[in-house]
Amino acid sequence: MPHAPRCYWIGVPWVAHTCHRPSRCAGRALKHSGDRTEIIARGTQHAAVTESVNVRRSRTFALPLLILMHRNSAHVRTARGVRRTLPCALLASVALSCGGSDAPTASERPSLSILAGAQQTDTINVWLPQAVTVEVRDSTGNPSFGRIVRFTALRLASSGAFVNVSSLDRQDVGVSTVIQTDSRGRASARVYLLQVAGTAAVEVSVPELGVADTVLFEIRHGSPAVLTMLPRDTMVLPNATFALRSGVTDLYANPIDDAKPTYSATGISVSSAGQVTAGSTFALGNIVAGYGTLTATASVSVLRQLPIVANNGGKVVLMNTDGTGENVLDPTADYSVSPHSVTSTRSVVYYHGDSYINSKVWIVEPGGTPRQLLPAAAGFEAWPRLSPDGGWVYFVRNNKSLWRAHLDGSALDSLGKVNTTALNRAPTISPDGRTVAVQEGAGVKIIDVATKAATIVTAPCGLPHYSPDGQSFACVNSRALVVMKTDGTGARTVAPPFFTYYDQWEELSGPDWTADGKWIMTFVAGRGVVMFDVATGAAVPLPRGYPQSSFVR
Repeated sequence: MPHAPRCYWIGVPWVAHTCHRPSRCAGRALKHSGDRTEIIARGTQHAAVTESVNVRRSRTFALPLLILMHRNSAHVRTARGVRRTLPCALLASVALSCGGSDAPTASERPSLSILAGAQQTDTINVWLPQAVTVEVRDSTGNPSFGRIVRFTALRLASSGAFVNVSSLDRQDVGVSTVIQTDSRGRASARVYLLQVAGTAAVEVSVPELGVADTVLFEIRHGSPAVLTMLPRDTMVLPNATFALRSGVTDLYANPIDDAKPTYSATGISVSSAGQVTAGSTFALGNIVAGYGTLTATASVSVLRQLPIVANNGGKVVLMNTDGTGENVLDPTADYSVSPHSVTSTRSVVYYHGDSYINSKVWIVEPGGTPRQLLPAAAGFEAWPRLSPDGGWVYFVRNNKSLWRAHLDGSALDSLGKVNTTALNRAPTISPDGRTVAVQEGAGVKIIDVATKAATIVTAPCGLPHYSPDGQSFACVNSRALVVMKTDGTGARTVAPPFFTYYDQWEELSGPDWTADGKWIMTFVAGRGVVMFDVATGAAVPLPRGYPQSSFVR
C-alpha cells in the first residue's frame, strides 16, 4: 500500500516540529550561498548531509521549505515555489533523527569577522595605510545593519606599545571609537601607531550581540636619533678591562638592535665590540662612539693605587690615590695640617694650630698616639717635611727661619733664615738629602745642608718641589703648573692656564711627583686633586680630592 506523503516545515535557523519517529528531532538549518539554498540536516547518529536547491537570489532564503515525504523520494519546495525531487536516501539526513538537542549550532550564532587591516606593520607615529574593517552577521547569517561596533585600543602585558583609533575621517582620535555597521554589516576604523615600539592590539566588539575579536599590529622603531654609551665617566685600575654598554635608539628611546656603533679612543684601547682595556699607568682615556651622524663620548680615568697622606677636612688621613683604604691618623679639626710621609718610616708629620702664632709640629704612626716633635720648645713651628731617609724633620720656625730635628726631637739644627710671603712655606728636600729648598721672595732659595750655604735662583713660580731625580723643580703660579731645572733655567708650562678664576692652585697645597717622575699631583681649587702628565699635560682627576695631598715615597 503506497505511503501517504508527510509534510515538514523547516524554518531558519531552526524550529521544532513533529517527527515521523516518536521522539524530537535533531537540529537542521538552511545555508544560503549565491543562488543556492542548502538543506542541512544534523543528527546525533548521522553525518551532516546537504542537498542544494536552485533558488532565485534573494533575502527570502529564510522562508520555510515544504518537504513532501514519499516512500522513495521527497519533493522539496520553497515558499516561492521552486520544487525539486530528492531521493529518500539523501533525505534521510533531513529526516530527523530522534533524541537530539534543539540548541543552536555555532553557525547559527551572531558572528564578527575581520575582513581587512589586521597584522599590519609600520613605524611609530604614523597612520596605518589600511583601515581595520569588520563584518557583522546576525544569527540568521545575514549582514547586520545598524549595529554598534566598538574599536578599543589595548595595552598588552608583554608590550608597552599602544595605538589610537578613529573613524575614517579621523575626527575622533582616541583610545576608543564606535562605528555603526552599513548595509553590508561592515564597519571600519583607522589606527594611529603611537611612540612605543612593539606589539599593539585593538579589540573589536559588538556588545549588543556579545561578539568580539582582537586585531594585532607591529610598531617598529623610528629613525636613529640618539646614541648612548655607558659608563660615561669611570675610573679603573691599570690593565683593567670592561665592556661598554652602547646602543642606538629613536627619539622615543625605542632600541634599534641592528644599529651597531663604531669606536675610536685615545689614552686607552677599545675594540670594535666595545671592549675597553686600560694601560699600565695613570691615564685619561677618551672614547668616541659613532653611528651615522650620531656620536657619544666617554672618559676613563686609569688610576694607579699609590699611597698618599692628605687633609680631609682637618683630619690627617692615609689613603690611596684611587680613593680606597682611607685611614684617619688624627681627627684634628685644623684647616691646615700639611701632612707628609715617606716610605722609609711609618711616621707622618703635620702641624696643629695657626702657623703665625701658636702652631706645633706633631708626629703620628698608623694606630699610634700623636705626639709633639718639640713639646718644650718656645715659639711655634709649621710646614714640616721628612727627609727621604726618614731621619730628619724639616720645618719653618716662627715664620722666619728653617730648622730640622730628628723624629725624637733631638739634634735641633738651624739652616738659616727664610723670607717669603707665601702662605705655604713648606720646604722640599733633595732625593740625596744634601740640599733643601724653599720659596724665597720671587725665587727659590737652595740651602746646602752641610755647609749652610744658600743660593737663590729666579723662578716664575712658587711652592717648589724636587723631582725624584733631583734635577728639576715642580712649582705653581697663579694659573699654571710649571717644571724648571734646579738652576732656574728651562721653565716650561705643563698644564696651560686654561683654568677659570675659581680653578686656581690652592695656596695651602703644593705639587708632588710620582716616584717615576712622570706625573705631578696637586690640588686645584674648584676641581680637587688632579694628576698631570709631565710630558703631555693630560689631566686625570682623583676621585677624592683632598687638599694638601702628598705621595708617600
